Amino acid sequence: MEHPCIFLDRAELAGLVDKAKAPSSDWGKAYRQLLAAGKAARAQPALSVTFAGPAPASGDEHDYATEPPYGKKDGVANKSADRSDYMAAIKLGKSVRNLGLTYALTGKGEYADKAIELINAWCINPKTRMNPKFTNQQSKIELCITMPGMFYGSDLIWGYPRWDREHRAAYRQWVGTLVKAAMHWRRDNNFENWRLVLVSSGAIIAGNEKARKYAFARWKVLLDHQMNDDGSMKYELGRTNSLSYSLYAINAMVQTAEIARHFGVDLYRWRSPKGRHLALALDFHARYALDPKQWTREQMHPYKGLSAAFMLSDGSIMDLSMCPECAEAPDLYLLWEVVMGGWLAEPKTATDRPTVRDDYVMKQFERGTFILDLFYSEKWTEIAP
Repeated sequence: MEHPCIFLDRAELAGLVDKAKAPSSDWGKAYRQLLAAGKAARAQPALSVTFAGPAPASGDEHDYATEPPYGKKDGVANKSADRSDYMAAIKLGKSVRNLGLTYALTGKGEYADKAIELINAWCINPKTRMNPKFTNQQSKIELCITMPGMFYGSDLIWGYPRWDREHRAAYRQWVGTLVKAAMHWRRDNNFENWRLVLVSSGAIIAGNEKARKYAFARWKVLLDHQMNDDGSMKYELGRTNSLSYSLYAINAMVQTAEIARHFGVDLYRWRSPKGRHLALALDFHARYALDPKQWTREQMHPYKGLSAAFMLSDGSIMDLSMCPECAEAPDLYLLWEVVMGGWLAEPKTATDRPTVRDDYVMKQFERGTFILDLFYSEKWTEIAP
């Protein structure tokens, strides 16, 4: 297997470098912001579940420990919850992702060196490593939304010549163990969608072809299991923040679909036996992403998402409408929205959004992939390559 291959491959990276470095373009601005993020990540101290957080029920300080984010009612924050390990995992995923991307676009080894340092502390060092397993129900979603960032960053530095082979092999084994653990549980709601993001991305690092193919096959099964005939997400509708969690599930679906594209599997256009597909879910939710007040189900907290299908688990968002060049180049849109996590300015209100285009667009990559945008109307426009 040739790395990188999770969200970007070598050819895609090569085609993006010149565009990203154009100093006068929006991409030049975004590139400079990425460099700043990479520089900040280089200053990130080592992270470990052994440094802080609640005492694991097992008594083993190397176990991931977390407490439920909600109290007696769904959506009501449990202010006394100790989520130190989760906060550390978020920082880890973001930092390694940013370091990997900065290395991939600049070729500067100091970014790869720092990514390896963070990976070693979390996964390899006997004094600080996390045991690669899930410890409770909450750990399942938290690790599934944070670890893929580390997997993706490591994919981008995989060929770095100064990465010690023994350390890389130990990391690969660590990831493989976590992927195997994720194969031993299932859920009905968004946990399951995020589980597939972890399994598909982690399987690439671990070299586990069987697990990777399983994730893509399971994704197809979930369409009929999770989606109603109208495109709504049945297991999210009972939540107190039902719109947010519906789009949260779709976010994960899109990420797995993009990973699958790099292995010749088109989940973007796949239709289930009952005729359900990703576009159906996005069609249904588009109007509500544009105007959350139309949502008639419970939404305890105001929905603040912009491009919901591509809002990453760490909360980083980019509005496609802020970058006219992106609107005409879905490969760049993918790079900055899904892959880079969003470095362009986020509009503060709906009135700040430039009118780049008036349709809810489903564009097709020249290489045959769909990229989905949740702006401006519930209509789909398909542009053939």
